[in-house]
Amino acid sequence: MRRLLKTLLILAILLSKTLDKRALLCYDFVLIIYSQLMTNLTWNKYNVIKKTCLAIMAVVLVGVQSIAHVAQAAAWTSIFSNETNAVESNDKVITIPERPVAIKTIRMASTAYTSRPNETDGSPFITADGSVVRDGYVATNVLPIGTKIRIPSVFGDKIFEVHDRMNARYGYRVDIWMSDLKAAKAYGLKRNIAVEVIEMGTGKKNWEQWKGRTADLHKVGKYGPADDPIAQPYIIAKIDDQS
Repeated sequence: MRRLLKTLLILAILLSKTLDKRALLCYDFVLIIYSQLMTNLTWNKYNVIKKTCLAIMAVVLVGVQSIAHVAQAAAWTSIFSNETNAVESNDKVITIPERPVAIKTIRMASTAYTSRPNETDGSPFITADGSVVRDGYVATNVLPIGTKIRIPSVFGDKIFEVHDRMNARYGYRVDIWMSDLKAAKAYGLKRNIAVEVIEMGTGKKNWEQWKGRTADLHKVGKYGPADDPIAQPYIIAKIDDQS
């Protein structure tokens, strides 16, 4: 009987590929029950005892395998889930939303501009829809205010929003606001690049925020500062090793 139980235990270890402490404890428990029963009962009840011990050991084997299979299934589900992607770095986990699909692609020219009066008007820090300029804002005459776009050949997955307009003579062109004049000049003129539209804007403007704040509008419009850059949820930010 002891040899049979040991054989079952070895099979459990080989199948689960790990020395599970619960299997060892249950094995010891079965041996204790077996010894007590053999002491208190007669030999003609040996078969009943044998079947009882085998049943307990079978439950142990099934339990060990079930736990292993559940853990493995949970791990694979976590790794290959399609809802989100997880990137782990330095004990930090960043959950990244799925990349938005472009609803259409337009080919146009692209330039860059800054908040200099000779490039805009007397309120160079205020856009055509009443917003304060910020990194990620663009000007174009062919898309509604609030439209979200992507220029993958130049900026990858970075998202831009249309909040400004260009001179009426410019048709299919997108002008990207930049805070640095040197960077804007270096950007130059890019012809016939693909601009992906990922969400059409409603055309709603933001002038309501300046109601009763004429002095603030004049001050911010002329001197700034620019607002914080728009959020980029689809770009993995570099994690500072010292943070």
